[in-house]
Amino acid sequence: MDKIAQDRLTLHSQMKGGRSTWEVHWQEVCEIMDPLQADFYGEKPEPGQKRMSKIFDATCALALERFAAIMQSILTPPGQVWHKLKPKGGEVEAGSPVARWFDAVNDKLYDLRYSPKANFDSQQHQNYRGLGSVGTAALYIDSAPGIPLRYRSVHMSEIYLGATSAGQVDIVHREFGIPARNVLQDYSRPDDYVCEAVKRMAQNTPLADVPLLHCVFPNPGAKPGSMNPKMLPWASLTICMLDGSIIRRGGYRTFPYAISRYTLATKEIYGRSPGMMALPDGKMLQEMAKHRYRQAQFELDPTWLTSDDGALAAFRAVPGAIISGGLDESLNPRVRPLDRGSNFAVDAAVTDQVRSVVNDFFLVTLFQILVDNPGQMTAYEVMQRAQEKGALMAPVMGRQQSENLGPTLEREFELAWFGGHLPPMPPELEQTGGEYEIEYQSPLATAARAEKSLAIQRTVAQVAPLAQLKPEVLDIFDFDDMAKTIAMSNSLDNTSINSGEIIEALRDQRAKQMAMQSAIEAAKPVAGAVKDIASVAA
Repeated sequence: MDKIAQDRLTLHSQMKGGRSTWEVHWQEVCEIMDPLQADFYGEKPEPGQKRMSKIFDATCALALERFAAIMQSILTPPGQVWHKLKPKGGEVEAGSPVARWFDAVNDKLYDLRYSPKANFDSQQHQNYRGLGSVGTAALYIDSAPGIPLRYRSVHMSEIYLGATSAGQVDIVHREFGIPARNVLQDYSRPDDYVCEAVKRMAQNTPLADVPLLHCVFPNPGAKPGSMNPKMLPWASLTICMLDGSIIRRGGYRTFPYAISRYTLATKEIYGRSPGMMALPDGKMLQEMAKHRYRQAQFELDPTWLTSDDGALAAFRAVPGAIISGGLDESLNPRVRPLDRGSNFAVDAAVTDQVRSVVNDFFLVTLFQILVDNPGQMTAYEVMQRAQEKGALMAPVMGRQQSENLGPTLEREFELAWFGGHLPPMPPELEQTGGEYEIEYQSPLATAARAEKSLAIQRTVAQVAPLAQLKPEVLDIFDFDDMAKTIAMSNSLDNTSINSGEIIEALRDQRAKQMAMQSAIEAAKPVAGAVKDIASVAA
């Protein structure tokens, strides 16, 4: 066995041991919140097998689905450009070659990401479900012939992580299996090696899975600027776990996995989720639902009490039945249902309270603030609520930007650039090394920036009465800058803002028109006087 492969397999064994406790926790959460993903340990379910056997109350599963929809709508909304790449260090003049290049890059990345073959939308949604249930999500980004960008949300049962002392994930092991016939198809490069055992499987049992291990880790032999796949910053090994042979060696310029965590506990690598925090309430809802349905069954099909005098014949309590001897001589019933003292009102109140707690954990309640009575709110009140929502969601947004969206954009740009899908870089940008930074324009990022717009609106509203008494007070404000701030807070695109040259030309034209209008107004009295003199002389 190759020593490198042996070292990776030894490390993998240690990583598996360190993750075993998490698997028990993840399984318990998914069984009542995301049963389609509940296959972390034990016997693997067969395709098509029923997986809802432990769910009696669907509140948690519905809350998780809404959580994923909320995260997608506020972070990566389909149909909206939720990010903007711009030169590192600040803004550039609108309409300049650099600004136009970045606008073209943003548009191109959007087109590549949301092309039908890329599959970004569905995989990112699956990622958000993973964040809500198990607290950690893995998105793999690569390319293929004819597909510049391709995305895959990898189930956490396959993912094992290692991190730096700063807590940044820098090692990913993915243990998975694919049919033997697919191994021969997928690993057919000249440098690939497929062992004889796999070849025999492909011939005899082509649909049997071959266990593989894909390892991505910092490359100790990396050389900056090298185009050799084995000298890139990130090393890649694919190992056949049947015999420990290395099927493929390679590398990446950028980390191919976007590993995001919802929140982290001290000294932990894997994230914690709303589902973990809501697990006690979720389990309580299942027990309460079982008890409630059992009580309802007794109410609808009760136990019957009868007298012991032998006058009552055997009977069946079915619609239209005649019960012989059911009344005594005083016409009192000899049979009546057993009153179990069920109080469904109390049960409903307690259940609603527990459901509310679950919805709070999954942010469902928080995001109803802009849904309740929106027509009765002023625009200012809407902005205030949006700003409050942005402040409450700031911790979640910050972690997702640094661990999910940022690495995804970096990987997308690298694949698109080296794949030849981006326009040539302008000389002005090449001189600075082509460095860029990310400005997020998602609804949540816009909500977080709403404070600037609110500050301008509050200031203008409070200064307006003073301006009526003394217009000179407005001289302290740069209204052009204030207008740009409001535009940027609302994520208005650069293409909608005029350049400085256009603004200057418009204002110069307006000044000339005003001067001409003033000259015309000034000439009217003179023309009138001339007309009067002419009429007198006549």
